[in-house]
Amino acid sequence: MIEKVDRRIKYTRMVLKDSLITLLKTKHLSAITVKELCKHADVNRSTFYAHYKDPYDLLMNLEEEIIKGLNTYLNEQIC
Repeated sequence: MIEKVDRRIKYTRMVLKDSLITLLKTKHLSAITVKELCKHADVNRSTFYAHYKDPYDLLMNLEEEIIKGLNTYLNEQIC
């Protein structure tokens, strides 16, 4: 099924990813808690868990998004 994503969901995922990137600049992933991510992103823990299982899942999702963007860019450059 195709997941319908509205602006609120996009915004929530964006601030969580931005918060993770910011926290990774000073801490190792294993030291970052969901509580800390939520406080930094100003979202509730239940909101976090509605989108991701844990910080590792958030990082994996971010990595997949970056790889997908790179593949799209490279495919455009080759054609």
